[in-house]
Amino acid sequence: MPGKATVCIGVRRRGKSTFMFQLMKKLQGSGVARQNILYLNLFDARLHDLQHDNLGVILEAYFSLYPEKRTPRRFIAFSTKPI
Repeated sequence: MPGKATVCIGVRRRGKSTFMFQLMKKLQGSGVARQNILYLNLFDARLHDLQHDNLGVILEAYFSLYPEKRTPRRFIAFSTKPI
């Protein structure tokens, strides 16, 4: 649904990542450009020190790659740890 979030939660090793990758593939299949999908794995060691009050750095990095996408259409985020 437009304007709604899709949230996938559950215990470890039950297919959450697979589901999210399937969702991204479905979006691309429906015509959403890959550049309009921002996927984050917050378990990535490079994001280990990321705090909730500085999540904006992720958007700024995305916009530095795709400046024409100042208003991205889709965000897909995956986290196995709380931030």
